[in-house]
Amino acid sequence: MPSFHVALLALLLTLAAPVLRALAAQGALPPAASTITRDSLVARLADLRRIHTPDGTPTLSSKWAYQAPWEDFFTVVHYDQRGVGQNAVSADRDALAPTLTFDRLVRDAEAMVAWVRERLGVEKVIVMGYSYGTMLGMALVQRRPGWVHAYVGVGQVSGSGDDYLYRKLRALATESGNRDALRELDSIAPYPRPGAPVSSVLLTRKWARHFTGGWYGKPTFDLLFSLPEWAPEYTAAEVAEQRAATQWTTRTLVGRGAAPLPTTFAMPVVIVQGKHDLHTPYEPARDYVDRITAPRKRFVTLDWSAHVPFLEEPGRFLQVLLDEVRPLAFVPR
Repeated sequence: MPSFHVALLALLLTLAAPVLRALAAQGALPPAASTITRDSLVARLADLRRIHTPDGTPTLSSKWAYQAPWEDFFTVVHYDQRGVGQNAVSADRDALAPTLTFDRLVRDAEAMVAWVRERLGVEKVIVMGYSYGTMLGMALVQRRPGWVHAYVGVGQVSGSGDDYLYRKLRALATESGNRDALRELDSIAPYPRPGAPVSSVLLTRKWARHFTGGWYGKPTFDLLFSLPEWAPEYTAAEVAEQRAATQWTTRTLVGRGAAPLPTTFAMPVVIVQGKHDLHTPYEPARDYVDRITAPRKRFVTLDWSAHVPFLEEPGRFLQVLLDEVRPLAFVPR
C-alpha cells in the first residue's frame, strides 16, 4: 500500500436503492445462506462467468470479486444505512422509522466522510453514488464541496427517467408483440404521476429487467439478489434478516422526497452509465449530464452493461476508475 490514500466513499454500492429493496421484498431474495450447497454455489459462479450479453461480453464478478482490484489503487469505504445490512439484526425499526428521511441519510453520509477524513488523515475523498445513492451522493457533495475531490455517479438518476422508461417499455413491448407487458403497462397509465403507488414503480422495473435493462442479457435480478449469501462481511443471520429489512426500508423511504437534482458542481463529475440501463435510463442520464456545469465532467458509456456495470463489465469499470477518476485526486485546483 503506498503512503497515500485515495479514499473512495462508495455510497450505496452495498446499499440497494429502495426500488431494488422493494423488488427483493416481492420474493426475489434467496434462501438463507445455510441452505447453500456446493452444487448451487458452483452453478451460480458459472452463471456469473457465462456470457450474458446478446453480442458477447463475459461477466465474471460479484462484490467480493470486483472490488479487490480497486483496493490496489483506492481505500474503498462502504456504509450500510440505518436498519439494513450489518445494522439489520440489531435495529429497532419502530424507533428508526420516524427518523429515516432523505436528509437523515445525507447527514449520515456526511458523518461517514468526516470519520474517513480523520481516520485516514486526508482532506478530501472521492464520493461515488450508485442508483438511488446518486441522489444522496450529489446532495452530499453540495453540502461539503471542500471535502470532495470528485463526484462519481453510477446508474445516475436524471429526474426524467421514469417518463422515458414508460415510453421505452411500451415501445419494446409493441415491437416484440408482448401483450402481457402492454396490458400491465396500460393498467398503470398515466405513468409517472404524483402519488402513484409503489406497485407502479415495481411493475416498470419488472419489465425493464425483462427487456434486459437491469443486467444486460439477463431477464431477472435473481443472480444479483443472491450475492449477499456469499459476502464475507455478513453473517448468516444478517443475510437472513434482509427480507424484513428491505420491506421496512421501502415502506419507510418511498414518498419521503429528496433534494432537487443540482445542475452546478464545484468539483469534477464522472458519470459511468451502462448503455442498456433502463432502471436509471441511459438517455435521460446523458441529457442530464449535458445540462450540468462543473470544472470537469465526463460521461462514460459502458456498451455491454445495463444497471450494474461494475458486475457486468468489471474490467472496463476498473479501467474507468483508473483513467478517469483516480487522477482527479492529484490534480491541484
